[in-house]
Amino acid sequence: MRTQFRIILLPRYFRIIGIIVLVIGLVPPIALKKLEIIHIEQEVTRTYVEVLILACLIMIAFTKDKVEDELTTRTRLESFYLAFFMGMGTTILEPFIKLMTSGNFTIETSTFGVLFNMMIFYFLGFFLLNREP
Repeated sequence: MRTQFRIILLPRYFRIIGIIVLVIGLVPPIALKKLEIIHIEQEVTRTYVEVLILACLIMIAFTKDKVEDELTTRTRLESFYLAFFMGMGTTILEPFIKLMTSGNFTIETSTFGVLFNMMIFYFLGFFLLNREP
């Protein structure tokens, strides 16, 4: 007998909250950098922005759709599958591509870069697979 599993998702209004927090959260670092009112180290600002972006993207990704049925759940899982393999593929292939183009075999991808790529691949996969034929 096959058992059904349920994915626990956030309510729909979290998508709007994620977008608002992302927009409002990005204003202070940009404004402080442009206006040069307070000097904040670049690494601190960069870490803040990266964590904010990832947290908001994850919040948006784990939000229910208007209609959450078996097809949507399957599409969501296939999109995560696609995002995982595309993220790992780009991470593994990047040093080889750099070796062929510049002769340098270094890995410069940060954790943020890998996770951000995976979230972008997830959103692309989910919206392309979820649209009406």
